[in-house]
Amino acid sequence: MDLDQAADLFLTHLKSERGLSAHTVSGYALDVRSFVEFATRNGIPDPKSVTQDMGSRWLESLHAQGLSVRSVFRRQVGVRGFFRFLRRERIIDSDPFTGLPTPKLPRALPKALGYPQAASLLGTASRTGKKGSATKASRPLTPAEAARQLRNLAMIELLYATGLRVSELVNLPAGAVDTGERILRVRGKGDKERLVPVGDAAYELLDAYVKQARPALLNGRESPALFVTARGRAMTRQMFWNQVRTWAKEAGIRASPHTLRHTFATHLLTEGIDLRTLQMLLGHSNLTTTEIYTHVSRDRLRQQYQQAHPRARVKPGRPAKS
Repeated sequence: MDLDQAADLFLTHLKSERGLSAHTVSGYALDVRSFVEFATRNGIPDPKSVTQDMGSRWLESLHAQGLSVRSVFRRQVGVRGFFRFLRRERIIDSDPFTGLPTPKLPRALPKALGYPQAASLLGTASRTGKKGSATKASRPLTPAEAARQLRNLAMIELLYATGLRVSELVNLPAGAVDTGERILRVRGKGDKERLVPVGDAAYELLDAYVKQARPALLNGRESPALFVTARGRAMTRQMFWNQVRTWAKEAGIRASPHTLRHTFATHLLTEGIDLRTLQMLLGHSNLTTTEIYTHVSRDRLRQQYQQAHPRARVKPGRPAKS
């Protein structure tokens, strides 16, 4: 069996046995054909003749073509899958890609809202009418609609105020709020509990929701969840995600619940919070995860420096104004 035949067998397996979409199989075909063409040009006709050195040279050729690290990574993943398949089918005795290093992908930087965008989103939420649109509130809300509105507004304000993951938000138990200390007991990843303070704006809405809206939504029923629907069930991630998307569209921005977590972290760093404190607030087990937020405050730090330092805007040799 030559390399072309082996590639055909692999792609057929992906389509017929694994049931992958035509688009996904097309992506694998691009990856595998890239390697097959390279190997054939270098006198390697069949999969048994492929060596680790050949795989390494192929990867070097991709970099030489100017492909991005992400593109090289994607092609290597496809070809690794190809040779693992051949190994499982006993078409080859050993996998030549075992042990080859994979390119280190650049970490995706979180997107955060600026201060005006965050204010616009929260302002839109506070003006929301029956269907989640600030422009459609043409009549007074019914008690049920008012309860849902207060719940939704408390949720988005709490998300921005605490940086919770949306899964943590919708899974908050009814007893999560410490009204005396104004803190939340949050159960995060790895079932680890952390304490997160709640600012005044979010706490006032949360307090109003707990005292007014939640009893109205439950209507005599009981629920262990803090945030509930009109049927007494816990809010879901998808329900709240759809609500945030509606508000964001109304405000003319792109945002999701996770955007608000990033925004929380970014704004705190901009205002000077230390990384260790931010790590605890976000519930990161590793400080390295928290450090990805530091890039977003660099422009703000530069701006503050330019405004504060007496010689930041002075040309060399010219004294600063006294």
